[in-house]
Amino acid sequence: MRGDNLESAAVHCRRALDLEPDNSFRMVELAQVFGRRSITPAAQSDDLTEARRLLERAVQQRHRWDGSTEGALEQLLRTLGLLEDFEAVLSYAAPPPVGRARAEEAARPNVLSGTP
Repeated sequence: MRGDNLESAAVHCRRALDLEPDNSFRMVELAQVFGRRSITPAAQSDDLTEARRLLERAVQQRHRWDGSTEGALEQLLRTLGLLEDFEAVLSYAAPPPVGRARAEEAARPNVLSGTP
């Protein structure tokens, strides 16, 4: 995705998600577009909020079917940080009783640091 094509990418990713509304990979893909667009002059006021919504759905869905959250969770944590929702960051990154992260998620270095 090139910077000048983010709007087109958002349209195409949204159409793909509309065709497969339960596909967590499509959710993450569209969230990535929103995240990238949010730091450009073409940013929409709800880009990060929409990215958060999609990423939370993707992570929750992968938890339900015991799938890997790698990539999706890290992106969610970065998005939450940009939204300055540090309580939610802690909730998703820390294991119980503090948060809801699975042991393997909380142990990943990228979850602890919030970097890719």
